[in-house]
Amino acid sequence: MPRGPKVSLSVSRCRRRVREPDTAGIVCGHCAVVDTAAPGYGFEVLLFATLSGPTR
Repeated sequence: MPRGPKVSLSVSRCRRRVREPDTAGIVCGHCAVVDTAAPGYGFEVLLFATLSGPTR
């Protein structure tokens, strides 16, 4: 079920509310914990990461 109708907001407004703490620097990162058995088939993950130097 799409999240927008569940909270009575448009999809774009829901996305904006999720993105705002990211752009404000409140959220420092995201993590996904995947149950590899849930899909019922094998899958591969393609991951891109951008790293910066130390901030000390």
